[in-house]
Amino acid sequence: MRPDELPLNLEPSLVEAVLKAGRHETIVKMVGRQDMPPAMIHEIAKHKAPDVRLSVARNPSIADGTLHMLAQDDEAKIRTATIPTLTQRLSPTAAKKPTSKDKDAIKSLARLAEDELASVRRQVTKSVIGLKSPPPSIINTLAQDLDRAVAEPILTGAAQLDEDVLQQIIEHYPPPWVLKAVAQRKQLGPKLTHEIVEHRDAEAAGLILDNEGAVIDDASFGIMVEMAEDNEALQEPLALHPALPRDDAVRLAYFSGERILGMLKKA
Repeated sequence: MRPDELPLNLEPSLVEAVLKAGRHETIVKMVGRQDMPPAMIHEIAKHKAPDVRLSVARNPSIADGTLHMLAQDDEAKIRTATIPTLTQRLSPTAAKKPTSKDKDAIKSLARLAEDELASVRRQVTKSVIGLKSPPPSIINTLAQDLDRAVAEPILTGAAQLDEDVLQQIIEHYPPPWVLKAVAQRKQLGPKLTHEIVEHRDAEAAGLILDNEGAVIDDASFGIMVEMAEDNEALQEPLALHPALPRDDAVRLAYFSGERILGMLKKA
């Protein structure tokens, strides 16, 4: 029996017959169907052929227990295939009031968020970043990943990210891309803003000045004005920033050109 010869309805007897004597491509096609008997899917999930297990992992009707089992599969592509379904099955309250099902799913996702392969961890980021309220433990783990493709979307866009975790990341001399990612967050408090500015990265400072959600204290403005003497790109955004203290505006005017001086006078 070829894959296209499978009937509209799968009977258990037919499933058993195909598994025993069917073509391999027919088995792969069959186990990916939503009308597969759940109990049989769980047994097939232990099949020795990776592409059969992969088809099971992608089956939307897979039972939770089978899904969690495949999330620990030796094959990375199979572990990766379970991530979208694990994420989709989280309840709306999973972040604050997880159900027992949520806890099991979060446990599997937490393990995958620390997978040895970056490709697996990247899929976790891709799946959870779209959630309205992703589990904080998963977000905090991904934010500290050394792989840029894993951490950067979380650092920039995950609103639920713990500020203590962010501060810890910034304090430990992160690479410039980390500073830039955090500097673009929609909400940035003065303490975190100051810690970014203290690294004296001109690009990160420029992003903070352009970020309407960043609260900048006077000390941070003072550092950025010092930086602007050697980084002309900071002079205009500083001059145009509505919160620039008067004393810092005077200091900026002292070494900037006539164009910036005109902006400061107008402000």
